[in-house]
Amino acid sequence: MRIVEQAVRVTTRTSIMKADHPADCIFQVFVKGRLQDRQSYKVDGENINFGFDCLVPGDFVQVFYFIP
Repeated sequence: MRIVEQAVRVTTRTSIMKADHPADCIFQVFVKGRLQDRQSYKVDGENINFGFDCLVPGDFVQVFYFIP
């Protein structure tokens, strides 16, 4: 098992990010360096939905996965 990071600098106002790896392998999500509570986002297929337009240009999002 290994840990993989997906790091994205948001370029447009959005609420949805595409997961680079299987979304069921996500174990931690950080937005602007702050750990997000699991209830603050929802996984819809390959998308991570953070809610209504909560990400703005310049936000830095890190998603960590456990990959078997």
